Amino acid sequence: MNEILHPIINPASATKLKALPGGIAGAPGAAIGRVFFSTEGLLNAFKEAQQKGEDTRLVQCLAASFAEDVKAIEVATGVLSCEGGYSAHASVVARQYGKVSLVKTDMRIRGNKATIGSTVISEGEYITLNVPYYGKPVVYIGKAELIEPNPEESGMLDFIKLVMRHVGSFHVRTNADTPRDAALARSFGAAGIGLCRTEHMFFDEKRINVFREMILSDTREERKKALAKLLPIQKTDFYKLLKIMSPHEVTIRLLDAPLHEFLPHNDDEMKKFVAYLAARDKAEALSEKEVRIRCDGLAEFNPMLGHRGCRIAVSFPEIYEMQVRAIFEAVYTLQKEGVEVHPEIMIPIIMNENELKLLVYGKRIEGAAIRGLVDVEEEIRQAMKARPIKYRVGTMIELPVAALRAGEIARYAQFFSFGTNDLTQTTLGLSRDDFNSFMPDYTQFDVLDGNPFQMLDQGVKELVELATRRGRITRPDLMVGLCGEHGAIPENIRFCMEAGLNYVSCSPYSVPIANLTIAQMNLERGVVA
Repeated sequence: MNEILHPIINPASATKLKALPGGIAGAPGAAIGRVFFSTEGLLNAFKEAQQKGEDTRLVQCLAASFAEDVKAIEVATGVLSCEGGYSAHASVVARQYGKVSLVKTDMRIRGNKATIGSTVISEGEYITLNVPYYGKPVVYIGKAELIEPNPEESGMLDFIKLVMRHVGSFHVRTNADTPRDAALARSFGAAGIGLCRTEHMFFDEKRINVFREMILSDTREERKKALAKLLPIQKTDFYKLLKIMSPHEVTIRLLDAPLHEFLPHNDDEMKKFVAYLAARDKAEALSEKEVRIRCDGLAEFNPMLGHRGCRIAVSFPEIYEMQVRAIFEAVYTLQKEGVEVHPEIMIPIIMNENELKLLVYGKRIEGAAIRGLVDVEEEIRQAMKARPIKYRVGTMIELPVAALRAGEIARYAQFFSFGTNDLTQTTLGLSRDDFNSFMPDYTQFDVLDGNPFQMLDQGVKELVELATRRGRITRPDLMVGLCGEHGAIPENIRFCMEAGLNYVSCSPYSVPIANLTIAQMNLERGVVA
């Protein structure tokens, strides 16, 4: 099915091209394009090619990608990186957008050139990436020919309809934060959105500087002014996703990424941000030096375990308040239009029940207060004179302590979603971006049974089972899903079904394969969907 869903190379067209075999497959398929070594450079080249009517096929080449690079991956045909592996950021984002991703750990990047062995690749040069689902990946120097997928002619859409007859209550959702991805996943059989990463929405060039303005604000009032500019944009984002997925559930994860990830990371971005601040308020505009000092002050040594997710909401509750307000303004607007919606609000990186209780129900102490999201919902509903709507509030289980305290957390959570990428990292103490540097040694001596960022580790499985069991003792109707990249692997899906989960959520292009796995298991068991 992967071969049908993604472009493949016409083998005859690559026979005369120089081949550089090897690497770690991040996302399958084949891609052709001119190489660019920065997000800014690729986006400028894309715009210029569009204006001139030239070839817009581009490949992003970098050591590793970050949240700010998502906008480049979205328009690129593929990503070539040299750090990480299957679960690295570049691979995860590429799979989400249906792009090709290859990790060449032997590649070295210096300026606007990359070296693989004795071969030098210069910026603007054409390469072809071939990343088969089975078999060895290859980078070709030059342009091969692609055979593009056609789901209708191949019979894929008809096959999906047949498969869906055998998919019962255990279902597949998708990871999507754009209308395009949501619509595509729905056509592939997704029954809702299991993970909407709202941080990706802020990297659009029309909003990123407003968000940066909010981050560097000195006072809560200044932050609220910046967030007020983002509110109508977020409302439109959620409105579109909820409408496309009606009447299925849409799980919206509130801001998770550390704030420093949104700040400028190169000179071009810094100059644009400083110019934006100057245009906004010339009298009180910060200098570039002052902006750099503030940005440096937000840097963290270990951001994955630092000031992110719900921890940001405790420090700056107005951020989540804006997002919750946008969600329910969209929900009650759709209600008036007669559209059935089922929003689920997910609060990330929760470690105990007190965090969740604080953010759901709020708290007032002398000199400070945090509004609960239930209070924000009630305010919006009354202001819009709307009828109450059923919605769920839940959390992502991505820390071992959250799995162990699942019974207490379930007092305030109506659903759990296992974020197994981070849960694997925090359980095994392994970085998904660095593990591949020594994984071959572990494979050689059978220290680990496969790549734990593809196949669920036994310890992680036990935590999933334990948390599900303890959560349902407290709340028998607890909805439980898995939204990590593991959710696209058939063996992991089988485990989730056996462990009593309700769904898995994966990238749009993985939805058909996940549904096929479920249908096969139901047929094996004689389960009638």
